[in-house]
Amino acid sequence: MEPELRDELKRLIPETSDHPSQTELRITQGQLVGWLEGVFQGIKTGLLLLQQSAGPEGQNPIRPGSAERPPEAGPYL
Repeated sequence: MEPELRDELKRLIPETSDHPSQTELRITQGQLVGWLEGVFQGIKTGLLLLQQSAGPEGQNPIRPGSAERPPEAGPYL
Protein backbone atom coordinates (compact mmCIF):
# COMPACT_ATOMS: atom_id res chain seq x y z
CA MET A 1 0.00 0.00 0.00
CA GLU A 2 1.27 3.46 -0.87
CA PRO A 3 2.38 5.56 2.13
CA GLU A 4 -0.13 8.30 1.25
CA LEU A 5 -3.01 5.82 1.31
CA ARG A 6 -1.79 4.30 4.57
CA ASP A 7 -1.64 7.77 6.19
CA GLU A 8 -5.10 8.64 4.88
CA LEU A 9 -6.50 5.39 6.25
CA LYS A 10 -4.93 6.04 9.68
CA ARG A 11 -6.57 9.49 9.76
CA LEU A 12 -9.89 7.96 8.74
CA ILE A 13 -10.07 5.36 11.50
CA PRO A 14 -10.74 7.10 14.81
CA GLU A 15 -9.21 5.95 18.05
CA THR A 16 -11.87 3.91 19.79
CA SER A 17 -12.19 2.40 23.22
CA ASP A 18 -11.53 -1.27 23.88
CA HIS A 19 -15.26 -1.92 23.48
CA PRO A 20 -16.68 0.39 20.79
CA SER A 21 -20.43 0.83 20.58
CA GLN A 22 -22.51 -0.36 17.64
CA THR A 23 -22.87 3.24 16.51
CA GLU A 24 -19.09 3.76 16.48
CA LEU A 25 -18.62 0.53 14.52
CA ARG A 26 -21.26 1.51 11.96
CA ILE A 27 -19.74 4.95 11.47
CA THR A 28 -16.26 3.47 11.06
CA GLN A 29 -17.59 0.84 8.63
CA GLY A 30 -19.29 3.55 6.56
CA GLN A 31 -16.09 5.60 6.45
CA LEU A 32 -14.05 2.58 5.37
CA VAL A 33 -16.54 1.61 2.66
CA GLY A 34 -16.50 5.15 1.30
CA TRP A 35 -12.71 5.27 1.38
CA LEU A 36 -12.43 1.94 -0.44
CA GLU A 37 -14.97 3.05 -3.06
CA GLY A 38 -12.80 6.11 -3.69
CA VAL A 39 -9.67 3.97 -4.05
CA PHE A 40 -11.39 1.58 -6.47
CA GLN A 41 -12.85 4.47 -8.47
CA GLY A 42 -9.35 5.93 -8.79
CA ILE A 43 -7.99 2.60 -10.01
CA LYS A 44 -10.87 2.24 -12.47
CA THR A 45 -10.29 5.76 -13.82
CA GLY A 46 -6.57 5.14 -14.17
CA LEU A 47 -7.17 1.93 -16.11
CA LEU A 48 -9.70 3.67 -18.37
CA LEU A 49 -7.22 6.46 -19.13
CA LEU A 50 -4.50 3.90 -19.83
CA GLN A 51 -6.83 2.02 -22.16
CA GLN A 52 -7.81 5.21 -23.99
CA SER A 53 -4.20 6.22 -24.46
CA ALA A 54 -3.47 2.83 -26.07
CA GLY A 55 -5.56 3.68 -29.13
CA PRO A 56 -8.89 2.74 -30.65
CA GLU A 57 -10.80 -0.14 -29.10
CA GLY A 58 -9.81 -3.47 -30.56
CA GLN A 59 -6.53 -2.16 -31.93
CA ASN A 60 -3.55 -3.89 -30.35
CA PRO A 61 -0.40 -1.71 -30.53
CA ILE A 62 1.72 -4.87 -30.12
CA ARG A 63 2.25 -7.01 -33.22
CA PRO A 64 1.32 -10.68 -32.81
CA GLY A 65 4.39 -12.73 -31.98
CA SER A 66 6.33 -9.66 -30.83
CA ALA A 67 7.74 -9.78 -27.31
CA GLU A 68 8.45 -6.05 -27.27
CA ARG A 69 6.03 -3.35 -26.23
CA PRO A 70 5.96 -0.12 -28.20
CA PRO A 71 7.45 2.86 -26.28
CA GLU A 72 4.08 4.67 -26.18
CA ALA A 73 2.37 1.74 -24.40
CA GLY A 74 3.29 3.06 -20.93
CA PRO A 75 3.87 1.03 -17.74
CA TYR A 76 2.44 -2.44 -17.30
CA LEU A 77 -0.13 -2.72 -14.51
